[in-house]
Amino acid sequence: MIKKDKIATISDILNIAPSTVRRFFSHPEKLHAITFRQIVSILSAHYPEELRKLAEVDTRDILLIIPSHRLLIVSDIIKKIQELGLIYNFALRIYENNNLLPLEILFEKYKKKWDDIRGVITLSSTFKNVPEGYIIPTVFLNTEPQSHGACINVNDYIGGRVAIEHLINNGWKKPLFITYSPLDKCAKERHNGAKLACEEFGVEFQMVTTNNFSMDGAYEITKNLITSKRNFDSIFYVCDEMAIGGLQSINKEKLVLGSDIGIIGFDNLEISKFLGISSVDQALSQKMTLAIEYILYGNGKQFNETLPELSYTPIVVERYSSKKI
Repeated sequence: MIKKDKIATISDILNIAPSTVRRFFSHPEKLHAITFRQIVSILSAHYPEELRKLAEVDTRDILLIIPSHRLLIVSDIIKKIQELGLIYNFALRIYENNNLLPLEILFEKYKKKWDDIRGVITLSSTFKNVPEGYIIPTVFLNTEPQSHGACINVNDYIGGRVAIEHLINNGWKKPLFITYSPLDKCAKERHNGAKLACEEFGVEFQMVTTNNFSMDGAYEITKNLITSKRNFDSIFYVCDEMAIGGLQSINKEKLVLGSDIGIIGFDNLEISKFLGISSVDQALSQKMTLAIEYILYGNGKQFNETLPELSYTPIVVERYSSKKI
């Protein structure tokens, strides 16, 4: 039973009747969605222990907004969140935002359909203008810092740097960076880190781009590079998805990993370990766990407040694709 002083405090902060607050704890299904979220936000900032109790019985869905279901990184994210759903007792709802429409447009379009969601995790999609009164717990992945909610990233700059360092320290002296065009935030930072590492080691920075962000695109561009006899001995692919396509091309052209060429990717996808692809790990498991716990338990602030950006430092996971024989 929640204490009267807590009810009075919540009532005063939100300027609502104490009976409404009591109803939140006794019959939450009878509250309007906005009022419900306002009280949850107050619990996050003032009474986290009450929010944890609520999380044990709250069965509302968490919404995941993705740019495309075809991306391998998205498959890994979905799988991890679903695993967490079994632990924390929530269901996952997925929306594919192919055109990367601003979130305020999506929330206006699906106002009724998404009225009951518990929180949002969004990959790449952001707000241009946050709707007035928006208070849904929201986690932004791989975006610029936002005006509210939690922004969880990996340090792509360091990731690009350690990828090149790893290749050179393994004996590869002519690395080449393959990425997609145009470069987004992640690709730019990985590019900058890779370029600096080349400068520090005194080797030429080489970059090739493709407009086809896919395994097929990486397959074709790697094939062209091999047949052109360009002067390189290793490749840093901007993501594992492209590294997989590149590996197919390398195998097709009968090059031998470890002697003819070395490769490394970025993301450390589940499939990469089965293919033996070295990769920069972006702490996907830790990021998803933190995202879910923020939505469920808050972080000491109301959900419409800005949190400091959390950026994980990536590390290289070495497999045979980058080891020089």
